[in-house]
Amino acid sequence: MLETDPSPGEEETENVSDSEDETAAADLPKKHPDFYDPQLDDEDERWVDTHRQGRQSDAVLSCPGCLSTICLECQAHAQYEHQFRALDVINCRIVRDKPVPMPATNRSRKRSRNRQQVSNPQQPSEMFYPVLCECCDTQVGVQDSDEIFHLYQVVASSA
Repeated sequence: MLETDPSPGEEETENVSDSEDETAAADLPKKHPDFYDPQLDDEDERWVDTHRQGRQSDAVLSCPGCLSTICLECQAHAQYEHQFRALDVINCRIVRDKPVPMPATNRSRKRSRNRQQVSNPQQPSEMFYPVLCECCDTQVGVQDSDEIFHLYQVVASSA
């Protein structure tokens, strides 16, 4: 394989054109791309602060399918690393006509023992409703009968 050196005249032409490009670029006014607004971050921060009303959050949650923001204020689950619970979500819809039965938790069983009720051989089920992203219909979690959102298929970022 033979490597050829460019002739000295070609190098000079390239250097001249590179320096001309740099000079021409320096003369042009600096413009931001059409999709970038330097003030937008400050506006977004003020919007989030007004909606949170000073409350803290463990994370800001986004849909894994389209990265739309779905929750600004949530609490991380104590046992499961990527699960969160929240009282309010945005850009989501709840599917009330397709409830998902789930077995009762230990907490529910303790309550029934404390009341000294005769336990039924079949555990009662708690009903959960799927929560879907409004933008792309990805299921991001469920809502329980107490209207608490349990979000587990989400992308979490620092709050």
